[in-house]
Amino acid sequence: MTIQELQDSLAKEHQRLFFDWTREVIKLAAAGLTLTVSLQSFYVRANPEGVWLLALCWVGLTVSLLSGLWVLRGQAVVHFEAMDNLRALRQDFPDKGITAALATEPLAELRPHFWVAYYVMMISFGAALLGLLLFALLNLP
Repeated sequence: MTIQELQDSLAKEHQRLFFDWTREVIKLAAAGLTLTVSLQSFYVRANPEGVWLLALCWVGLTVSLLSGLWVLRGQAVVHFEAMDNLRALRQDFPDKGITAALATEPLAELRPHFWVAYYVMMISFGAALLGLLLFALLNLP
């Protein structure tokens, strides 16, 4: 295995783990939002304190879900851009020239606004968990 092959395999594994983690956060946010909204009659007493914390939780989960979906859209965009860039390279260079070019430059990378969406997803998910935890602590029997 050459160093380039090792680098490529590590980059592919990192990308796979990145998008797998994003999918897991989306699943948790969707499940958390569904459960906390649909089962609120079981855990919210008559006059709860800090209702705004529960609202923070719901908003955080919703923002996390939407921004996570935007990050997954970035995965598709990267693949389409890579295909377009490869097609353009094949028109301009022979296959050996393309191989040399790929050794120094990736075909496509995740755009900055998808990275912003990733960080928004993580921060809003954390805020949602914190809001739910504080709401539960304020309303202990």
